[in-house]
Amino acid sequence: KVSSPGLNIGNATAGNSELGVRGFAYHPDFNNASAAGYLKFYTMSCHNTSTRTLAGAIPLYHTAPPGAPTVCDNVLAEWKMYSATDQRANPSSRREVLRFPQFYANHGSDALVFDSSTKLLYMATGDGGSQNDPYNVASNVDYVNGKILRINPLKPGATVPAGMIKHSSGAWSFPTSNPGVSGPGKYAYYVKGMRHPEAMFRNGGDLIIADIGGAVFEEINILKLSGDQGRSFGWDGVEGRNPVRTTTVPPVAGYTHAENGGSSAIIIGGVPNNTMGTAFNGKVIAGDLVKGKIIYGDLAAMRNARSWSTPMVPVQQAVLRNSAGQT
Repeated sequence: KVSSPGLNIGNATAGNSELGVRGFAYHPDFNNASAAGYLKFYTMSCHNTSTRTLAGAIPLYHTAPPGAPTVCDNVLAEWKMYSATDQRANPSSRREVLRFPQFYANHGSDALVFDSSTKLLYMATGDGGSQNDPYNVASNVDYVNGKILRINPLKPGATVPAGMIKHSSGAWSFPTSNPGVSGPGKYAYYVKGMRHPEAMFRNGGDLIIADIGGAVFEEINILKLSGDQGRSFGWDGVEGRNPVRTTTVPPVAGYTHAENGGSSAIIIGGVPNNTMGTAFNGKVIAGDLVKGKIIYGDLAAMRNARSWSTPMVPVQQAVLRNSAGQT
């Protein structure tokens, strides 16, 4: 803890409703003094459209769909600490990596998670907001809203490693296995069909994702860090497992709004390892932002439930007690 703020995004951030600063991630090489990622970290935040003309602003990756409003721009930015002993962000180090429009003041872009083995960054983007994906962007690969994106956010040099391609902006690179390389779609996109994947974490070769539902179902999804490219997780044609659409990846667990007593919004935590008692080892811990509940389910079973022929894994509500045994 320091006596002064470690990072000040500035007053250009649009802090409406579910927007503002949404994601934060350290580069896997943050502590490696010989690596390009040394002391670097990344933020996802939504900025007023007036910032498009400021020095250092990167051009829009794409415009909004015809007729869609824009309340702000989702901006992925890179920062660097002053030094290993002065762990404040150097404001002059800020570099914009990616910028794309946010249509409404909900369902913004949120979680940032690195795969430490490949140094690739996975970004969870909401469908742009309002309700029921009014511009059908989640399944449209010409837009990065409603997707999980996969890029290397470090500024590439004159040459890039085998299996990578430098983006024309010169600000980032992407794997040759991203679906937009050999087929239609934006180069940054990895999978499509997300509604509002507000939180996710990596466990082994998987991302465990909480996708906040519409009016019916809150989802836990599992995405493969390698091999899922181009697949759809269903939104907005599918919510939960209704209707059956076997060309999509179904949720592995979750709960209905009716089961939860009304309006709901799922968020994901992690998989404890002796940190919550051994009873929770191997369990995915999640919660509901609206109801204040904590739930859990078996991760191994969830990994086996990524098929429409396998039922979803039941989740249970955790009962929390204080040191006096009170709930």
